Amino acid sequence: MCAKDPNGPAREAARQRQIAKHAKFGSESIKYWNRETTFKRGKESIAMGFSRGRSDAYAKALDIVSTGRRQKEVLTKGFAAQQYVDEGGGSKTAGRSKLLELLAQTTQIQRATDDAFGKNMDIVHQGLKRDYVSKQAKNRARLGVPPEWGAPVMMPPPDKSGQFLASLQMGLGIASSVMSLGTTSLSGTAGGNTLFKMMGIG
Repeated sequence: MCAKDPNGPAREAARQRQIAKHAKFGSESIKYWNRETTFKRGKESIAMGFSRGRSDAYAKALDIVSTGRRQKEVLTKGFAAQQYVDEGGGSKTAGRSKLLELLAQTTQIQRATDDAFGKNMDIVHQGLKRDYVSKQAKNRARLGVPPEWGAPVMMPPPDKSGQFLASLQMGLGIASSVMSLGTTSLSGTAGGNTLFKMMGIG
């Protein structure tokens, strides 16, 4: 008869920890994969929103330029229709105020046009860039870190020497019991017959 391995319970506990470790790692891997899929979709959506924002800003600037040109055209035609014609003997400053008014208005229109693709465009782009970076950072934070396997589970080796000693002790114990039983006089028998004698051995 062979005795049980003294390290058997420890080895079984290690196997159970390994099974649990596999299960946990698999579950965390699936969760991370789902988050990674969401992260990639979010990244693409944020980039698309940034691109659309720049396109919208450019389209708005074009509208401002187009509107400015139409206003300048209207003002120029209006000024031409009201332009003073000197037929002689008139004031030298006649019509000058209308011209100055036209120049002031066209200057304002030109400034708005320049700002549309200059200062204002830079402000819009800076805002879009800050919003893009902020959203990407939040999206990355939601992804988290991938699961790690961690330290390996240490499996205790079989205690062969302990198992041998336990088997030896068990065998010696059984032999001692048999010898003791064989040399002990049976109660109630005459002449001090032993178990061996009654079995025809002694």
